[in-house]
Amino acid sequence: MHDHPDMTGLLLVIGGRVHSQQFGFSKHSRKTALVELTPGVDRIMEEDDFAIVSSQTGSLHSLHALDGNAVCLSLHLFCGPRQRKQSWYFPATPHGMDRNCNLWHQLDNKRFPHGI
Repeated sequence: MHDHPDMTGLLLVIGGRVHSQQFGFSKHSRKTALVELTPGVDRIMEEDDFAIVSSQTGSLHSLHALDGNAVCLSLHLFCGPRQRKQSWYFPATPHGMDRNCNLWHQLDNKRFPHGI
């Protein structure tokens, strides 16, 4: 999962199916880099479906290809000067893969300069 601070994005599914989830922030602890997230839009997108990602719709999101041939076009538009850096989020659960959890570890993009 990742965010796009200070941006608006458009995702268009060109082929296949994609699971798209959006989240909002509930609580944040700067001391531990743990954030509590609230689920937002959760949908299965198919060919010609699109989603808009913004601070109003949940700029924090994840995408998972459900088909081996899933193809998406993603367009990101800056909405003013970039104030914050992009972050990546990982579940804070014992097994680390439960996407239904509320607590997530937030790591800023400077730790992953070339993405993940």
